[in-house]
Amino acid sequence: MSKIALSGNASGTGTLTVAAPNTNSNYTLTLPEETGTVLTDVGGQTLTGGLTLGGDLTLDTNGIYLGGTGAANYLDDYEEGTWTPQLANHGASYTNNSTGVYTKIGNLFYVAGEINVSGVDQTDPSPIGVSGFPFVVPTSVQPLGDIDWRDQTLINDATLPDNAKVVWNVGGVYLEVRDLKGNNSISYSNYANSSGVMRFSAWFRI
Repeated sequence: MSKIALSGNASGTGTLTVAAPNTNSNYTLTLPEETGTVLTDVGGQTLTGGLTLGGDLTLDTNGIYLGGTGAANYLDDYEEGTWTPQLANHGASYTNNSTGVYTKIGNLFYVAGEINVSGVDQTDPSPIGVSGFPFVVPTSVQPLGDIDWRDQTLINDATLPDNAKVVWNVGGVYLEVRDLKGNNSISYSNYANSSGVMRFSAWFRI
């Protein structure tokens, strides 16, 4: 039959006490057929390998399974933080006081920000856009999602087409303002003010 051996620590002076619960029932503690470390509620401990809790939550070294153990239940990435939005396609220097936040859950991204710039080059024929995202969108993938923009003074509303909307550019590497009716770009030279603000939010899946 197997044996249980208790050994002391040569450098330690404390006493290990194994206390029985306050109960009249008998309980059995079965040890696994592996060498490892007993986890406590002290915190700061690292678990190597995998752990399954109740069949609905499984942890491994790279992610977590929720509600099952199939590929569709696997979450391998969660991240949140801040970023600095920039004017896309704008070659000249400008003053940038923009701020942004983001959250990434698996392959779902949410970004929000405020473009706050001055010294915009109003002779630049490039399309007005937003870049500087804290992630890389594959150029072979067109992101799927929704974009909202509001409270903006960066673009001259008096001349802005009614069908203007912020969309992902071809390749999905930055947000671009376009006239959806004519599928035309909204350029800095035709529509941008020298300074202004544009607040926006977007979610998408890649």
